[in-house]
Amino acid sequence: MAGTFALDLSRFVAKAKGNTDLVVRKVCLDSLTRVVMQTPVDTGRARGNWMCGIGGIPIGDVGDVDRGGGKTIERISTVVDGAKTGTVVYLTNTLPYIMALEQGSSKQAPAGMLATTLREFPGVVEKAGKEAGS
Repeated sequence: MAGTFALDLSRFVAKAKGNTDLVVRKVCLDSLTRVVMQTPVDTGRARGNWMCGIGGIPIGDVGDVDRGGGKTIERISTVVDGAKTGTVVYLTNTLPYIMALEQGSSKQAPAGMLATTLREFPGVVEKAGKEAGS
């Protein structure tokens, strides 16, 4: 599934008092964490295979099993720490069954992980803007 998180952040930047890089990192980490934690868990392989990249789309197979998601979120957080305003941050999962999971094949995530996160995205941005402005 190819998708893009795109939103005019200008009104949220105003709330963040110009801390745009901080807003970007908060939005990315919160959104990507939501995708990871909403990924159905059987063995933990799907959750553990989320990859994050800046400047290029990550490929391959991480090979991690991460039932709890913490290891994956930590790995993603390390990448997101380098995000700045204007940066494109990619999240991928190359497992052959990830699309089936996104399309609701698991009762654990009948509405998908990405689709659910996209619906929540405006609230994530609003929250990040407020937090960065505090």
